[in-house]
Amino acid sequence: MNHAMKYLKNAMLIALVITCSCEGQFNDEIPATFNTGISNGAANMTNAPIQTLVTKYTFNGAEGDPIARGTAKTWTANFREFNPGGTEAHFFGADIIKQILAEEDCVGIRMYYALDDHKQRQIILVGVNAQGQDLMPAAQALDGADPNIISDISWPCPTYCSGIGF
Repeated sequence: MNHAMKYLKNAMLIALVITCSCEGQFNDEIPATFNTGISNGAANMTNAPIQTLVTKYTFNGAEGDPIARGTAKTWTANFREFNPGGTEAHFFGADIIKQILAEEDCVGIRMYYALDDHKQRQIILVGVNAQGQDLMPAAQALDGADPNIISDISWPCPTYCSGIGF
């Protein structure tokens, strides 16, 4: 595996862990206001703040950036303050993440917030191609015949927590 691909996979795993620990509110989420000063050519947008659905874009696998540990600590503390006793994070093993990233045309992973049958927060992972389309399996069966998968079955924190996180 070349160095760039290994770096990308490690960076995505780190981003997944940080993102999962910062789940948003379910009842009052709105699209985030952000500046789109994207220098990697991943999107065809301006630097103006937006709050609308972006439909004209392509992904190249370089999306996302690291954040400082202090920022992550503040953001996760903000989340815990507004969601006391709630699920703080979800752990996914490297094997399932590698399996998704190995799907044909996969340039990244999209994470969907979900509520299971017991109304517990879950995260669902699905591979995404350069056009931003989810790489969905063709069938409902989990027989391994389809190269595309949808993942959950994460290990939630609390219960499975490191004790030294944010």
